[in-house]
Amino acid sequence: MEAEAMQRIRLFATELKTTLSQAIEQGGLSQGINVCREMAPHIAKRYSTDGWHIGRTSHKVRNPDNQPDNWEAEQIRYFQQALAAGEKASSLIAIQLDKQQFRLAKPIVTEGLCLSCHGSQLGNDVKAALQSHYPADLATGFSPGELRGIFTLKKVLP
Repeated sequence: MEAEAMQRIRLFATELKTTLSQAIEQGGLSQGINVCREMAPHIAKRYSTDGWHIGRTSHKVRNPDNQPDNWEAEQIRYFQQALAAGEKASSLIAIQLDKQQFRLAKPIVTEGLCLSCHGSQLGNDVKAALQSHYPADLATGFSPGELRGIFTLKKVLP
């Protein structure tokens, strides 16, 4: 089950990053914001099949409807502490398995492209687009290598 969950994360992350990069190339960062707002949920839905549900959340959400649940918030704190202690993001994973469901969380670390819309120094066009689409945005001010959020998957067990 873990291998299938990790494969879904890889596919989702790759498609999202590719779609985002293409949109930014074609229409600038404002178009990238539109991709995250409009396309990311559709991409997540494409990999939320066969009883799986995949998504992203954070301790600093852009979309107020995307707040972490208690388990996700706990994993976010765990990943923040682990990264602060020098652990590599690629080695971090959190899994919960009980009689009702399987859950998995994997960190999303802020890197180059992310900083354009989630960093400390944003262009005026980005600020305007974020204010227009996300007036309650909390998802800025990140630094390279900092935890941006998590990929989160769950599957209800039969």
